[in-house]
Amino acid sequence: MSTISQVQQAPAASSGFCLFSHLFSLGARLMKMEKAGQSLVLLALRVLYGFGFAMAGWGKFGNLEGTGQYFASLGVPLPGFTAGLVATTELVGGVLLLLGLGTRLATLPLIATMVVAMITAHAAAIVDVESFMAQSPYPFLLVSLVLLAFGPGAASVDRLLKGFFARRAETES
Repeated sequence: MSTISQVQQAPAASSGFCLFSHLFSLGARLMKMEKAGQSLVLLALRVLYGFGFAMAGWGKFGNLEGTGQYFASLGVPLPGFTAGLVATTELVGGVLLLLGLGTRLATLPLIATMVVAMITAHAAAIVDVESFMAQSPYPFLLVSLVLLAFGPGAASVDRLLKGFFARRAETES
């Protein structure tokens, strides 16, 4: 192979490497944007539905007797106690979602509450998937499941605590 052909092949090889490097860099930037976008979506879900849960719980506390009577009409056992339990679950769980504090743990009782609401208060209206999705607890259930699966995102107290404890563990070891 002559020196001329080696020189002619070198730019092609380096331009291929350069193209690969640029594509890799672009991929890394897109992944960062995806993470940022995911965190923004999780923040929006937490704020909107956390507020919704908190307001629903607050409303139940404002009329515990009426809520208990409604639960009794649905055949819910211990309706007065259950009304207070549901009100507390929704209010405290909603505030925890708003803050992004103990998010995955907070979603568990919220999911249970929404499933029970679907089974008791909304069961008669559910005849197919479309009617299931049209029930008012459905978006709250869905968002709770999303937050359970993906966590609170970067803009959360959970993330701050994770960083704090990680730095503390590094200094202790």
